[in-house]
Amino acid sequence: MAAISLHAPPNPLGVVLLKLMQIILLECIKFYVVYLLKHSYYDSSSSIYAVLWVWGLALVFRIQYYSHWRISECLNNAAGFGFLEKEPEDSPDGCKLSDGDFCTIEASSRMSEFARRWNATTASWLRRLIYIRYKRFPLFITFSFSLWWHGCHLGHFVGMWTWAATGKADYHIHRYLHPKLSSTQRKIYSCLGWINTQMIVACIVIAVELRDMSGLRLLSITYIGLFPLLNTMLLFILLKLNKV
Repeated sequence: MAAISLHAPPNPLGVVLLKLMQIILLECIKFYVVYLLKHSYYDSSSSIYAVLWVWGLALVFRIQYYSHWRISECLNNAAGFGFLEKEPEDSPDGCKLSDGDFCTIEASSRMSEFARRWNATTASWLRRLIYIRYKRFPLFITFSFSLWWHGCHLGHFVGMWTWAATGKADYHIHRYLHPKLSSTQRKIYSCLGWINTQMIVACIVIAVELRDMSGLRLLSITYIGLFPLLNTMLLFILLKLNKV
């Protein structure tokens, strides 16, 4: 609100129509993924298939968020909000109050990138409210507040603290490995990082959305639950190495 210009906003009709088309596309993708999940036989004995099935279920949950965010953006843009131009050359695309773009967020190859891009307006609010005010353990305090804000269910405990731990692990792993890699190795590192991020996010989303033991049971019978565990183990190893 503080950055609103006294000038009238541009006509929002074009932007709103474009975002409505994006919502329809997202819902079509969700419908297709749900169809595949319902008409495919779940076989927990096949580890790769089980991981892909859980990843697909988590993708459905995430698409629901993207659709809701786009709907809220449409309402804001129709009311004249979101067209805040900081630079003259910026195009009035109505994205200044965006919570996240599907392609940008899902292309994240690091957990820290995903965390910054996911639900951007809330992430910015949490950063101002909590993160920058605490010098000791700001990340875990921020996620603990988010946990309380969302509701203290078992799945929320597991999901939020897994997110905090893997985000911290990503920071230390990237800081340790990235300077030592060649340009070719960095491309491979980015591809593996994208897969790792997708698997960890799937674990977090399943735990948070299902809330109770059913989500944790689903993760425990597939190998997808090993991804956040291995990242957390690497975090402790690197912290030990730094102390040495």
